[in-house]
Amino acid sequence: MFVIVDFAEKYQGFNRIRSALKTYSQLKKSSVILALTSCPANSDDVSAMSVKQAAPRDDFNTYIKLLNEFPELNYADYTVRLAPEPEEGKIIDYYNTYLKIFYTTNDFYVIGKSTLLGDNGVETFVNICKTIVTSDYYSGEHFSAGDKAILNCSLGKLEITNHGKPIEIGINHHIEFVTDQLQNTFGLSPVFASLE
Repeated sequence: MFVIVDFAEKYQGFNRIRSALKTYSQLKKSSVILALTSCPANSDDVSAMSVKQAAPRDDFNTYIKLLNEFPELNYADYTVRLAPEPEEGKIIDYYNTYLKIFYTTNDFYVIGKSTLLGDNGVETFVNICKTIVTSDYYSGEHFSAGDKAILNCSLGKLEITNHGKPIEIGINHHIEFVTDQLQNTFGLSPVFASLE
């Protein structure tokens, strides 16, 4: 039996999560899965034409800390796309939106945001990618397809003109990053599953 202790994006602190895990780990013949994220659901707190440390990686770092007490604890990840898709049929003014990228590091989530698309957002997103590529936290062009795409955008080799591509890039980088952390840093074997 699997027991999912799901805090979603409502991080409630280490002690609250530890207390819940103590309770559920007492169930016999069960595998406990901790599901949570500290990634922001949106980019509302990030100014246009900026790259900002948006939130600490309390999610994954809490999981790693809890492994000392709960060595059989599993981890479920929400990636970096928490906001739901717009309602079907809802009319959105494309030119009054931003291109945004969510980028995962060891210690925090970074969000980069262009100017409004109606104010040269496609062009300013290139500068967002340049900022990420020249940062200390950039994982390198060979780390993931997402990281390669960020580099190509920063060099003008890839033009990103829609909202789906930065989401795809951010999710690709995040999955590779968490997998790398589990395997190479902590010697754990990730298991991927879809709960559709």
